[in-house]
Amino acid sequence: MLLDGFGSHCTKEFLAYCEVNNIVVFCLPPHSSHLLQPLDVVVFQPYKHYHSETVEVANRLGCGDFDKCEFLDGVDSISQQTFKQSTVQSAFRATGLIPYNPEVVISKLGEAVTHSPQEVLENSNSDFSIPTTIQSLKSQGGKLQNDARNMAPDFQHRLKLVLQGGLALAQSGALAMEHMDNTRAAEQARNARRRAQSRRQIQKGGVLYASEARQMVKQREEAEVKKAELQPARAQNAQKRAEQAERKVIIDGMKAEVKARGAVRAHKKRISRLIVRGIRQQGRLRNLI
Repeated sequence: MLLDGFGSHCTKEFLAYCEVNNIVVFCLPPHSSHLLQPLDVVVFQPYKHYHSETVEVANRLGCGDFDKCEFLDGVDSISQQTFKQSTVQSAFRATGLIPYNPEVVISKLGEAVTHSPQEVLENSNSDFSIPTTIQSLKSQGGKLQNDARNMAPDFQHRLKLVLQGGLALAQSGALAMEHMDNTRAAEQARNARRRAQSRRQIQKGGVLYASEARQMVKQREEAEVKKAELQPARAQNAQKRAEQAERKVIIDGMKAEVKARGAVRAHKKRISRLIVRGIRQQGRLRNLI
């Protein structure tokens, strides 16, 4: 069994288990994992590539925070694309382990000659051009780091920081352009629907994140629950208004009948007065005769 010599890998219990089960443990020499460890030499490069692709796709789909849940959702696809049989075999072949070929590593040690940054750039100019996409920037950055692996660690660290900053700016620019395109497309769709006098609600544009979508669904469900709770109260209020209207009709009818009876009584009183007045006038005429 090959190990990289990290302290937690070589515990007493682990070594005792290996001895009991006839497992021979061999630790790689210190500071040699970049030459002897299959994961570092071959496997991690495609793993980083497919992981970056997964993160980029998630960002383009509106995932602003690639957290543990997002990683667990995509790790199966990343692993299937990375840990292929051909990749693993190539990793052991590139480190000279299987088939056993120490010359693969020894030849690389002979190349460990210090070069100046200018020499590195001059030797790499034929393979380099202005990167116009994120993928080409990643590819050329990886080649540049590979060419500078024998240079001073401080220069390698600064080069890595510059490449990471450029990649971050490129990704931000790509996301900004996509956001602008989405906003423009949404604005055009909104204007078209307004011209068609559509009553459908149009989204204002931009990226809709998963958390916002869940919040919208939750708010809609709460609104439906409140609406369902208000239905009985609304029905009761409607029934009360109907009863009040019915009572009002009855009361208005009674008032009209009372008013009509009052008018009849008043008319009778006027007739009675006229009759009495006529009788009195006839009595007076008889007295004069």
